[in-house]
Amino acid sequence: ANLEHIINRTDDEIVVIQKRLDTHNSQLKKTETEIIPPIHVETRSLDSQIELLEEEMGTELSDTLSEEEQDMLKQLKKTQSDLEIEMEKQTHTLEEISVERERLQSLLEDNLLKKLRELEEENSGTSSLGRRSKGKSAAENTAAAMAKRQEDLEQRQRELIDATKASEEIEAKLNEAKKEDGGL
Repeated sequence: ANLEHIINRTDDEIVVIQKRLDTHNSQLKKTETEIIPPIHVETRSLDSQIELLEEEMGTELSDTLSEEEQDMLKQLKKTQSDLEIEMEKQTHTLEEISVERERLQSLLEDNLLKKLRELEEENSGTSSLGRRSKGKSAAENTAAAMAKRQEDLEQRQRELIDATKASEEIEAKLNEAKKEDGGL
């Protein structure tokens, strides 16, 4: 009797467990057929929306602009393009002028040092010779050489000043173009 009672109880438990299993399987099938497909459709829809948005990224939303705003946008783009081209030109010109300025500065310094050495040599040579025999002609030669060198020096200084002014003008134009470009 005890054994029969245990077997009946076990059979009842098996039936209850089987009913629970059937209920779970039914819920699983319902989830698979009714819930998961709409979620798949929704995820596909979201994926396609993401793709569309990614395609739109980086493009202009000019379709939403009024005709006046579209014209202004075109004008601003043209202005920006023109300013970028002008900036490139001015940058190139500035670089050329800077190189020329450095060349002239170096040339001026080299010439000044060379003339200084020559004058020092002439002064030391003519001062001893001038006392002995040549006197006035050496002094005239020295004065003429100094005048020539002074003219050369002044010419080089004018060239340097002109190159500096041109460089500063180009730099100012470049800064102005950068400001205008930054304002866009």
